[in-house]
Amino acid sequence: MQTPQWQALPAEMRQSVTRLMISLILNHIDGEPVVQREGTDP
Repeated sequence: MQTPQWQALPAEMRQSVTRLMISLILNHIDGEPVVQREGTDP
């Protein structure tokens, strides 16, 4: 599967993904559990 080039994504999408990644990283550092989506490997 090819992924789109980051610069080719709309600015709004890049901002949303960046916020999500920051949130996930900070939650991981704080030791909060991450909710696993159904159908994904642990």
